[in-house]
Amino acid sequence: MSTKEILSQEEIDALLSSVEEGAVPVSNSGAASSGEAQRVDFSNQNLLLSTGIPALNVAYERFNEHFCDSVFNTLRCNCEVNFAGTRVTSFVDYLNGMETPTFINYVHLKPMAGLAMAVFDLSFVRGAVDRFYGGSIGS
Repeated sequence: MSTKEILSQEEIDALLSSVEEGAVPVSNSGAASSGEAQRVDFSNQNLLLSTGIPALNVAYERFNEHFCDSVFNTLRCNCEVNFAGTRVTSFVDYLNGMETPTFINYVHLKPMAGLAMAVFDLSFVRGAVDRFYGGSIGS
């Protein structure tokens, strides 16, 4: 961006005063005005998947890194966690689709509020317990 494209302070002041006086039309283009809540339809799967949640991806990457470090420090073996994708499903359908037995934990992830659900399949738990007590994974 060149310096010719940047507004001077006088131009900014003139623009702001025009907006305040109503001389320049202002459009919110669907955004909520300050203090006004917008409705979000969480049941609309297409909307949720198309917009995504960028903060969730950052949280996943950080969790992945810390989880693998923790597994390595505890079990002295490498860990690989892969993102399987995003899908919207009801909690009941999710629980019914899991293999049994499954290791389910509810944990606090400080400093975040609320609970997180950590789900591990039986093969992971068996391998981790075996490795923790001196065996080799897969023995």
